[in-house]
Amino acid sequence: MSTQLVSIIVMFISGIAVGMVIDGTRIITRQLPIKFIRDIARPLEGLVWLVLAISTFYLLFLIKGGQWRLVDPLAQIVGIMSYELFFQRSARFIGRVFVNLVVKPIYLIGHVFVMLIRKIVMLIIAFCIVITNPFIKVFKKYLLKSFKIKK
Repeated sequence: MSTQLVSIIVMFISGIAVGMVIDGTRIITRQLPIKFIRDIARPLEGLVWLVLAISTFYLLFLIKGGQWRLVDPLAQIVGIMSYELFFQRSARFIGRVFVNLVVKPIYLIGHVFVMLIRKIVMLIIAFCIVITNPFIKVFKKYLLKSFKIKK
């Protein structure tokens, strides 16, 4: 096969992959229960676009030594459009299933772990306060007596 045909096929497939990655990034960032991730969704998507652009150029570099013609970005755009027409519905379903079956349970386990550690630390602090409270009262009583000025 000629290099030009291989590059068109690779750019078409990379267009489908770009569509999947961007769509997956949007699905995951919108459905995560972590507010911080939802707040940085736009910069994160920009970073993903940058990584995808570098990856696409690297593919072209491997195939044609970094040379690109007008047909290469057009093939990638056609790949992105093909993803949206044919694969987007099933990919979004798989992405939502992944978030609900994998990501959210991991988040729940982490959340429960953090709450458990927080409760243990609060219990230790309360225990230390209960143990040291009589000593603090005695110390304050005698310390205040020793510093009182007698008239």
